[in-house]
Amino acid sequence: MVPKAGRATGYGIFECSFGIFWFLGSWLMGVLYDVSIPAMVAISVLAQLSSIPLYLWSSRAGGQKVQP
Repeated sequence: MVPKAGRATGYGIFECSFGIFWFLGSWLMGVLYDVSIPAMVAISVLAQLSSIPLYLWSSRAGGQKVQP
């Protein structure tokens, strides 16, 4: 999906954004834990269930051949 010359940059951008969102998600879970444990569980389950369509879409898109 990324040209060979730009793979390091693409990987760096992906990992940076992955780390930022991982931190923000952990922070949100901590805040929700202080407010309401059932709300934390509900938000966590909802986020995981909402990721299923994105996972299925990306697995279908990844099956296509991309020309280098």
